[in-house]
Amino acid sequence: MNIAFTLFRLKNQLSSFFASTRTAHKMAEAFLKPRRSEVKDWELRAELKGERFNLSDEVSAIRWSASAENTSSKQILLVHGWESRATHMYGFVDGLLAQGYSVVALDMPGHGRSPGKSSNAHLFAKTVLLAEKTLGDFSVIIGHSMGASATSIAVGNGLKPEKMILISGPSSIENSIRHFTRIIGFNKRTSDHFIGNISKYVGVPFHQLDATNLLKECEIPTLLIHDESDKEVLHSESKRLESVLQNSHLMTTQGLGHRQILKAQPVLQAIADFVANESHFLPMMKSK
Repeated sequence: MNIAFTLFRLKNQLSSFFASTRTAHKMAEAFLKPRRSEVKDWELRAELKGERFNLSDEVSAIRWSASAENTSSKQILLVHGWESRATHMYGFVDGLLAQGYSVVALDMPGHGRSPGKSSNAHLFAKTVLLAEKTLGDFSVIIGHSMGASATSIAVGNGLKPEKMILISGPSSIENSIRHFTRIIGFNKRTSDHFIGNISKYVGVPFHQLDATNLLKECEIPTLLIHDESDKEVLHSESKRLESVLQNSHLMTTQGLGHRQILKAQPVLQAIADFVANESHFLPMMKSK
């Protein structure tokens, strides 16, 4: 833990003790405003291989196809995580194009090229549902982090892909936020105020954003991928989700953390194999 973060955590511990309500309110406002990072050269090259379009006035997206003549109706949706963007999911694209799919990736509201200064998991999920309504059915949806959570929430609200791949995603938004508050040093009282403020801003009670409530009857073949050492979203979140899904398999990696998992060759291969598996993953279905 570096010195700057140690001091930041100490400041939060003190302010949460002496000014719980004010600290929670101030942090909640900042929490819902994603930071935008500088675009890397490799992302610019990825952009040039795709076609940008507007899904709506609030959502920019990009589509990659194997060729300009590719008119395949089979499409896969990529859903990035918090403070990420569509091009961060590009590592999956070549393998999916090789299987004959067109690939669509979204910049969520407040992220990438999409306008806006705030966002949240509920808005992510609504955007995934908008993508299906606007572009048609997706054979597979691949979500990372909050994108995985958004995919789960969208499926719980009627989205019906043939398969889904959920990478490093929280099963519960409230669990994820409580984990965040522990990391930054909030006490329980301030954490409760913080979560109450977030729920108020989002406009949806957190039990409606808990995938284990939404997916209890879900039989969609699902590949869960999570690193054991992930400190941003705990591995136990995918274990929790695996326990309710009817047709799922959890692939546990080691040493990849929360973000390197998107580029690791074993992960890319597992995803390509799962997408190509015509038996809908039944050979690897967990026993009940």
